[in-house]
Amino acid sequence: MNARDLVENSRYRCWMGDLPRPLTQVPLSCLAIPGSHDSGAYGLDKSAGVSIDEPKSVSVLGSLCCGGGLSVISRWSVTQDLSLGQQLEAGIRYLDLRVCIKPDTADAHFLHGLYGSKVITALHEVIEFLVRNPKEFVILDFNHFHNMDDISHKQLLSDLKRLFGALIVPVNKHMSPWQMTLENIWKTRMRVIIFYSDKSSADMKEFWPNYAIPSPWPNTSDSRVLIDFLERNYTGNHRNSDGNFYVWQGVLTPGASTILAHLCGSLKDSIAPRATRAFLEWVANKEPGSRGINICLGDFIHLHDFIPSILRLNDKIQPRQ
Repeated sequence: MNARDLVENSRYRCWMGDLPRPLTQVPLSCLAIPGSHDSGAYGLDKSAGVSIDEPKSVSVLGSLCCGGGLSVISRWSVTQDLSLGQQLEAGIRYLDLRVCIKPDTADAHFLHGLYGSKVITALHEVIEFLVRNPKEFVILDFNHFHNMDDISHKQLLSDLKRLFGALIVPVNKHMSPWQMTLENIWKTRMRVIIFYSDKSSADMKEFWPNYAIPSPWPNTSDSRVLIDFLERNYTGNHRNSDGNFYVWQGVLTPGASTILAHLCGSLKDSIAPRATRAFLEWVANKEPGSRGINICLGDFIHLHDFIPSILRLNDKIQPRQ
């Protein structure tokens, strides 16, 4: 099944609304939630050149071989085949967002090696999804910023407040992470929580700080090292039982040597399958909970049974309710 067919036939479009009642009373930070890694790195634009998040060596590669270098960068930078709206339709509920002000413009874009969609334009798909599926809830995590000063941060923050409005869960004592259950959320208009990892949002009640959503990065291209990293975090209780969200990264990061050794390859074919399969094998015998599994991050989330495998973990919660 191709990506478009998967979205159109998705069984997981309304998985939150379809949960049995006992699970709607569990804090969202204690549920297993599928998330996408570098969610905005789809449909990247080779015509705009190498993006500003890359070192000079990558920019040099992009200038080689009459555009052939840009093709290599594209194959190793794209992390998703689906747009934000399609990812949500497929069952994703956490979006990992990397943002920049595109040089010579005033516009915020996604980026990862190359430039992606305009941020606010793409986020309209999130609004449209929530309007069509009023019992679903989305987590937006803005965690990498490039070429942004105080003015550009304030503009993006203002745009986000205007776009999502009353859908935003504000930072306040009336809806702590422990109280953030679907049952409680459905009694309100709130359907989105926004994390923003820059000090410019510190005094804005609409945006949650990044320390409320730890996301340890394995930073390896070796699946064995990835699993060792995850296992140490899990068995060592590195996750605090404070009710906050927590991200388990099931991804591998290719180094320059990996890319040079596979110039005709891609992240999708050479790295992502190893990462996802290793991660899903590891997570299969783990449990959701305040110190256990919560948000699970993957590349090319429509492949390798990623979304249903994560959602099946929630079946382990039911006997305890």
